[in-house]
Amino acid sequence: MNVREIAFQSLLTICRDEGYSNIVVSKAIQTHQFADRDRRFYTELVYGTLRCLNYLDWIISQISTRKLQKLDPVCLAIIRLGLYQIFGMTKVPESAACNEAVKMATKFGNRGMAKFVNAMLRNSIRRRSQFHYWLFGHYHDNRIIDEKYVLLYEQMVRIL
Repeated sequence: MNVREIAFQSLLTICRDEGYSNIVVSKAIQTHQFADRDRRFYTELVYGTLRCLNYLDWIISQISTRKLQKLDPVCLAIIRLGLYQIFGMTKVPESAACNEAVKMATKFGNRGMAKFVNAMLRNSIRRRSQFHYWLFGHYHDNRIIDEKYVLLYEQMVRIL
């Protein structure tokens, strides 16, 4: 299993099975003996996805016609992980995040799930500017950003 698959398994354990994130992450790091770079990538994937869970779920609700609660937990974990890589990690190419998520959906789900994951992630990339505005305007470490920054951002967007 690669680092993304292990992060996916950890997220599934935490979100579906209500595992404690610190215990799940520590156990995975001990079990898989990651190289330093992989350990840091794994940790960022898991904790970053958890940190931005509300934001990622909001994106999913904007793109999907299906209710969040109706999505298969495996599919939901894969989409969340892919979205975090697209919107939260600047060094991961969008194409790599999408491709790896589709591979995971095929491996841990089925072809239908893989098509759905691909559609969700590609659609989020197309609508990127809409979601970045929401991130800048309303979400930053679970705090509301001061309105003057939102107005400044809106002015910058108009100029560009």
